Amino acid sequence: MRIAEKIKELGFETQNTQLFELGFTKYSQNLRLLRLHQGQLEPIIQYLQQKPARISKKSKEEAGDQAKEGKPKREKKEKKIRKEKMPAIETKELTEWPAHIRTLYLDGNNMLFVEDAIRKMMLGRKKKLAEQVLADLAFEFAQAIGTFNVILIFDSTKQTSSQEIVAPNGNTVKFSVVSSTPEFTNSDDALVAWSEKLGDRANECFFVTSDRGLQVRLSQNGVENISKTKRWFNLVKATIGEEKYNAVLNQN
Repeated sequence: MRIAEKIKELGFETQNTQLFELGFTKYSQNLRLLRLHQGQLEPIIQYLQQKPARISKKSKEEAGDQAKEGKPKREKKEKKIRKEKMPAIETKELTEWPAHIRTLYLDGNNMLFVEDAIRKMMLGRKKKLAEQVLADLAFEFAQAIGTFNVILIFDSTKQTSSQEIVAPNGNTVKFSVVSSTPEFTNSDDALVAWSEKLGDRANECFFVTSDRGLQVRLSQNGVENISKTKRWFNLVKATIGEEKYNAVLNQN
């Protein structure tokens, strides 16, 4: 359980769940590879799929060496690969919403495994419902405050929409649910590309993600307003009230 919590803390829970669905269920192995490849799934899956073949080949080679030499071959010590340590990014503690923020960017895929109720939907293969519930929470939050636009992005979703919200304070704000594909490979790349174009407006934008790799890339583009997803969920609950929050989560 401690390894699972560490994976969640590093922002790799979505990727770990996908590895489990492919049959790779060793937490310690997944954690090591997710750290090494900074959450990029493609090289990890390729490595794990080829692992049995590599082991079989190595065993055959060692057996052949032993037969030739008449004695066990001395094992070579495995070289430790020193990977560059990812810099720590200072994220914001959200106790109240910053009044100067005009656009909120939400890393949707990264947020689907943080709140227990939404995570259960994902594990129960109710991805469409999970995305809708997350969108509804973001909608209620934007409407309650009414001072910023929202862009909720998923790697790939068919539930895209764009609408205007009239808030109780009389302001009209825009709420959009978008898919990174086909323009981008994933939501990380889309968010980074958008952040590159912000310029002086970066201080008026807020990004929510627990993906450490994405946090670093956003920071490199001058983004300072970044918060982890759990903190955002807590602020949403405090803003719209626990009763409404739970009502959104419990919809079927």
